[in-house]
Amino acid sequence: MSKSGAWKQLERDAAALFGCVRFKANTGGDLDFGNTRVVGQVKHRKNLSLEQLTRLAEEMAAKA
Repeated sequence: MSKSGAWKQLERDAAALFGCVRFKANTGGDLDFGNTRVVGQVKHRKNLSLEQLTRLAEEMAAKA
């Protein structure tokens, strides 16, 4: 599977975990998946400081 295909599958798996649907990449939004109760964005990071994680969580909460 290509890197792109693997990444899309990871987004689909995350969406399924939360009972959501994956948004197509060409929608132009910042979110990877969501429904009426949950939104999410898949990140693949080796390192993420607590400050960066907090900022990301606050950004997602605002978009929800």
